[in-house]
Amino acid sequence: YQIVPISLYVCFEIVKLLLGLQINLDPQMMDPDTRQFALARTADLVEEMGQVQHIFSDKTGTITRNEMRFARCCIESQDLGE
Repeated sequence: YQIVPISLYVCFEIVKLLLGLQINLDPQMMDPDTRQFALARTADLVEEMGQVQHIFSDKTGTITRNEMRFARCCIESQDLGE
């Protein structure tokens, strides 16, 4: 059996909380449009981020936020554009 001292366990949990707080207050993790900072909802976030090996994305713009807007449409000689 492996025995971990309770003081070491408490120390690790405090470090996890401090790292989560640092993520919450990091200016590089702020969305410039909404001015909202990242929100670490779990103390294990830093450990989980270290395990990410691949990031998959699709071409729908969910990550890059590609926005489409209606420009112009012509139906039976009626212009429905801007």
